[in-house]
Amino acid sequence: IWYNNSSGWNLLTPGGGAGITASSGQWTWSSIGTQYVNENCQLVIAMYEGNDVAPIQPSDASDNNFSIRGKMSITRPTEGQTFRVGDNNEYINWSATGLTASDLVRIKFHQAGDLDNGTVLTSDQWAVNQSWLWPTVPNNVSNFCKVRVEHQLISSLKADSGNFSIKGKLLLNTP
Repeated sequence: IWYNNSSGWNLLTPGGGAGITASSGQWTWSSIGTQYVNENCQLVIAMYEGNDVAPIQPSDASDNNFSIRGKMSITRPTEGQTFRVGDNNEYINWSATGLTASDLVRIKFHQAGDLDNGTVLTSDQWAVNQSWLWPTVPNNVSNFCKVRVEHQLISSLKADSGNFSIKGKLLLNTP
């Protein structure tokens, strides 16, 4: 099985004369590395005769290009966590796999969880940084707050937090 992401064919299945048995009818791609992430991917199943350079005939290629995308998930805030209005030491953290230093994300917030209509807190953050300091937690008191980290070019590549709370705080100025 060969893979192409517009940079030429690369052998996916074991090379060195091994290949896989055609009668198995399947092969599991168990570890998809960052080098395979692309919007215009193709696969071809070809007869293997020890040639690790390019697929040979007979072969059958995927009918259409497909995408292999990275993945993100929010690691902070966590479900049920509480932030305080005005705090300036709260981080939004996420994990990112299959993304590179050229991938940019934006971070959105909504106090009622409606992230499609959320406020953009920041843009042009490198996805691989996986952390952003919220300069000041806003005065949006709610128990249903959510944040979203979303890729700036691939709208389907996003991660949403669970509900967290923003609560007010009192400052005692004199005893």
